Amino acid sequence: MTKRTWQEIRFWSVVSVLVISAAWLSHHYTSGYARPHVPDLTKIPIALPVWDGRYPCVSADVRNDTIAATLTRCSIPGENGPSTDRFDVDLRYGRFILRQTDFFVDDDIPIVLTRTYNSYERVHRNHDHAFGRNSSHRYDIAPVGSRNPWTFQYIGLEDGEVLFFPRISPGASFDDAGYRQTEQSGPYYCATQQWDGTGWRLTRSDGLVMRFPDSYSATNAAQGAPFEILDGAGHKLKLNRNEVRDLEEIRTQHGHYVRFRYDDQHRITHGETDAGQWRDYKYNSDSMLTDVFGPQGLLRHFEYEGDLMTLVYDGKHNLLLRNTYNDGWLVAEELTGTGTYLYNYGPNSEVKITKPDGTNTTVDYSHSFPPSSREDPR
Repeated sequence: MTKRTWQEIRFWSVVSVLVISAAWLSHHYTSGYARPHVPDLTKIPIALPVWDGRYPCVSADVRNDTIAATLTRCSIPGENGPSTDRFDVDLRYGRFILRQTDFFVDDDIPIVLTRTYNSYERVHRNHDHAFGRNSSHRYDIAPVGSRNPWTFQYIGLEDGEVLFFPRISPGASFDDAGYRQTEQSGPYYCATQQWDGTGWRLTRSDGLVMRFPDSYSATNAAQGAPFEILDGAGHKLKLNRNEVRDLEEIRTQHGHYVRFRYDDQHRITHGETDAGQWRDYKYNSDSMLTDVFGPQGLLRHFEYEGDLMTLVYDGKHNLLLRNTYNDGWLVAEELTGTGTYLYNYGPNSEVKITKPDGTNTTVDYSHSFPPSSREDPR
């Protein structure tokens, strides 16, 4: 059985009552609907985390067109900074993940727009996102989960990972539902999710709040994505969306912004800031992002086999990376100036890594899955 089949069985068996056809978790009521009562989640005991939210990976940072790779542990959610430019290999699934920050706007709540591609989309039924197939960003994350009864939620992240929010409040309806994420540590440990009368309100323990819309009939992730982010000090980030909920503008409370233009397939073709930074994006006939342009011209070029990224070039068309896959699993990663990593996936939650110097390392990833989806993908 193929990687894709096993991963679908594993993930979709956990969320077997998930909304189909990418209809995101929420319920369709008028904006004036009032909840009968709001459960007080502070009175419900908090469970200790059973997983640290990290997994084995090979992470390669690109700096001035030089690449430094290391065997390390990546985190969920992925770390995105003002100048992120990184290739990650998730050793649990043989997935390749690219993260590249296109825009950074500093303010009380900074705007960090990191474009993220992953070679296997396991969360969303609809794989088309703001940067084409399998490519999204952190402002288009969205909740999914069960209905009738409303027993759990997941937050689908931009890199294909999820955060699990089981119901902790009594009842079986959406309007009295309270969810809390405690299975893993990190910034979302003890985060809660509740219906606020018009949509979902996620609150982290550090005071950060993300507000998601009612999106019962949504057909893509953006239609369930947040429209407002607030921090514990009351600073606000507005995520202004058009009538089909494509993100048109991210605006800070001091008037700084990133604005986007889209094509007729809801893909970003242009982004710009109030300070004059800009990027243009070009796609192929399979809806895969192929080129990123900036003021100095071409910045990156990508090539694919289907939806699997195989080649990455810099703006001078120098090769940075070459990927080779076997049945969707990344088996070889050639990094210019660093060498080639080989990956041989065994039957017992192990992967043998051959490094560029010829030495071998075997990694056991059996304890690197969240408890809500513990099984090995094979």
